[in-house]
Amino acid sequence: MGECLRVQSCCCGCSLAKGCIIWAVFCIIFGLLSFIRTVAQPIPPGGEVQYWLSFAFGLVNIAMNVLLILGAANRKSWIVLIYLVYFTLQTAVLLFMVVLLMVTGLWMTLLFIAPFAFLPFYINIVVYSFYKELTEDERDEKMSRVKPFEMAERHNDAYM
Repeated sequence: MGECLRVQSCCCGCSLAKGCIIWAVFCIIFGLLSFIRTVAQPIPPGGEVQYWLSFAFGLVNIAMNVLLILGAANRKSWIVLIYLVYFTLQTAVLLFMVVLLMVTGLWMTLLFIAPFAFLPFYINIVVYSFYKELTEDERDEKMSRVKPFEMAERHNDAYM
């Protein structure tokens, strides 16, 4: 993602960190409801694999969103990066499903899910922007700790 895909704030003008936390809480609530629904249902005959995949995906989704909250609250870029990689892969799968619906001609289904299909792309941009903000802040903090004399010494050592 390039610089043109960065935003300075999340929707409604809240900060990127707050937007990430709000998104993660929303996903945790939705994930818990989905997880409870999966566990409450009896395993259908022949549907064991789908049941356990849904169960595992629910747990992973909740764990990743907890990571996003921890990363945003503690301003740790490496934690946000883990979530960003996970969510980018999840968004790519969603894109594949949308293309599959288009190819198979299920336009009515596509029209129903289209508004929801674009939200993950926007959230991905918000999380990416927050990650870049954190990495820039970390870089600036490291640079502010280096004394000018050390910088000149490092510069001279690089050319010797």
